[in-house]
Amino acid sequence: MSYYSDASLCRRLKLDLLQLSAARQQLQQADLIAFRKPLYQVLKEYVRLVRPPRKPAFLMLEFAPGECAQVDWGQYGSVPVGSTRRRLSFFVMVLC
Repeated sequence: MSYYSDASLCRRLKLDLLQLSAARQQLQQADLIAFRKPLYQVLKEYVRLVRPPRKPAFLMLEFAPGECAQVDWGQYGSVPVGSTRRRLSFFVMVLC
């Protein structure tokens, strides 16, 4: 198995593609290399085995009543004020 593409290996080893394939096949038959799939697929299978399972992307928080507040600020459209229009902004606070 190699990190290099076939074209790169051919340049580095000064071989054409047929010579590279023949050399690879001989090395496989002699059990000197294992060449089954492209490297990306081999690494992907390995990472799938060793990566820990995914956890939910949120955290459940618990607080005593009044111990915490959640705040948000936003805007929605506009309202007429005199001869002009003003952006309608709002503030929301919820005690937890």
